Amino acid sequence: MASGSNSQMDDDKEVIYHSITLEKGQDIVETIIKFALTIPRDIMVLSATGTISYAEIQSTNNFTKTLMGSFKVIQLSASLSCKESTGNIHSKYGIIGVVLRDSYGNTFGGKVNGPLVAGDEFHLVLKSNRKNVSFGVQQVEVEDEERTHSE
Repeated sequence: MASGSNSQMDDDKEVIYHSITLEKGQDIVETIIKFALTIPRDIMVLSATGTISYAEIQSTNNFTKTLMGSFKVIQLSASLSCKESTGNIHSKYGIIGVVLRDSYGNTFGGKVNGPLVAGDEFHLVLKSNRKNVSFGVQQVEVEDEERTHSE
C-alpha cells in the first residue's frame, strides 16, 4: 500500500510538497492519479526513484511497447491539472511520461500508456499548486494621459 507524508493540506498555500512511498508491485500511474483526484490542486512529479518491473510506453509513432524485467527510472514526469471540482471529486487532465534504462544500457521512453509497476520500493516527490494560479505579468489598465487632460 502507498504511504505518504503530506504537508498540512492548506488550500491557501501556493505550493505544497508531498512524499509517497510505494511497495514492490504497486502501479505508480494509478497511485499518482488516485492521489491527484483527492485534492483540488494541480499536481507535478518532481522526483521519482526506484525500478520498474512492467511498463506500457507509447512511442512517437503511436506504437505501444510493453516492457517486462528490471528497468531503472531515468526520468518520470507527470503534470495533472484541475479541470473542474464537484464536491470531493476533482476532474484532471494531463500526461505522464517516462524514460527507462535496462541493465544493458538501452533506454526506452515515451508517454505512459498503461500500468507502470514498481519493481522494488519506489519513492515519489510531488508538488501541488493551487488551481488556476497565474504567475507573470499583471495587466494594468492605464488611461490615455492626453485624453484625460483634454476632457
